[in-house]
Amino acid sequence: MAQWSLIGLLRIRKMQEDQAAAGLAAANHRVRESKVSQDRVRHRLASLGTEATDVDTLRAIAASRAASAASISDFNHLIKMGAAEVEEAQTAFAEAKRNTSSLEKLHTRFTDEQLAAELREEQLVLDEIASSRHTRNPESK
Repeated sequence: MAQWSLIGLLRIRKMQEDQAAAGLAAANHRVRESKVSQDRVRHRLASLGTEATDVDTLRAIAASRAASAASISDFNHLIKMGAAEVEEAQTAFAEAKRNTSSLEKLHTRFTDEQLAAELREEQLVLDEIASSRHTRNPESK
């Protein structure tokens, strides 16, 4: 069977698809981690005590809430940036998959054509064998 001339390109495209899939997985992981961290801060904020026995405790509670609110805001920003990164990674993955798919279809067609050619050659040989037997021994009908 002949070697397909674009097999090297197909391998490269598959590697690109794998890299794009890894990039998408990493972007999704970062978004999930940011959401988990944000949830932890929210839980911590919700569990803060609200009973202030003196002014210093009240200031500490206010400072803690302000810091937690700033952290939540930072995580919101990270999640939005991560969502944009995920969208870009999804686009890159879809394009890589499309590029690989078109080459895989060409490779399948090439393989099918090669197999059909081999089967035709085999059939010709079998027909030739049958024909030569028939011409050598005409009484075997």
